Amino acid sequence: MVTFAQAQERAEEWINGEVPGYQHREVRVREFELGFVVWAEDRVDGPRSDGGAQRLVIARDSGEATLWPGLPVGEVIRRYEE
Repeated sequence: MVTFAQAQERAEEWINGEVPGYQHREVRVREFELGFVVWAEDRVDGPRSDGGAQRLVIARDSGEATLWPGLPVGEVIRRYEE
């Protein structure tokens, strides 16, 4: 069972793990019944992304991670739950 804290840690690694500190992006995690949706937001004072707006869904029960396109978070959740 994946906790919010574990999802947050995995999100930070996925988004900023290989990036120098000055290029770190803001990490967002939204919890829903079956897991967590993870994505990054550009910082106001930081570098801009190249347009990649992927989402990562982490399953609460297994910890399995799946990559999703940059759809609105609510839409990713809806499709994941189907």
